[in-house]
Amino acid sequence: MTRARSRTWLPATIGLLSTILRSAPLVAQPEPTPSTTRLYRAVDGDSLYAHIFLPPSPGKSDSTNAILLFHGGGWVAGTPEWTYPAAQRFADSGLVAVAIEYRLSEGNVTPVDALDDVCAAVAWMRAHGAEFGTTGRVAGYGVSAGGHLIAATSVLAHRRHRSCTARRTRSRRWPKCCATAKRWLPRGARAICMFTPASATC
Repeated sequence: MTRARSRTWLPATIGLLSTILRSAPLVAQPEPTPSTTRLYRAVDGDSLYAHIFLPPSPGKSDSTNAILLFHGGGWVAGTPEWTYPAAQRFADSGLVAVAIEYRLSEGNVTPVDALDDVCAAVAWMRAHGAEFGTTGRVAGYGVSAGGHLIAATSVLAHRRHRSCTARRTRSRRWPKCCATAKRWLPRGARAICMFTPASATC
């Protein structure tokens, strides 16, 4: 008797829930949109842009840190838009979040060139951070191939606030560890690194 009743009300309940869900209005979440977009590098005919998400209503005297985000895609695919949701979350947490465009591997372009772009992005953010109210400390976030690029960048020497160079395969000086940023690591990140004007760590 109990099994017969179960067979009767279970399909009816499922049908009722299905009707309610179909009739309920869906609230569309707005797509993350950067506050501004800036050219950070022009190289070999390519214009590379930084997609900048500013924290909400920053105070005039407030200063914050910046975080650069690098998308995945196996070095051959992907766009900065892939990291927009993470960038928005970082900005909502009070950081200046920057989704970075880098060159994809095709023809004569290799991941070494992409790594050079990442180094240039770090240098650009250091040079222009004051425009966005940052302290000069820069963190890096990467997914998959982007995680490889930012991790590799973190072990290249930074001297006198200059850009590292991806083509420098040997360095006598390893960066000094300055901080860890594990608490900033959202789900899906593969690497996160923090930079100060004189050092880098991952």
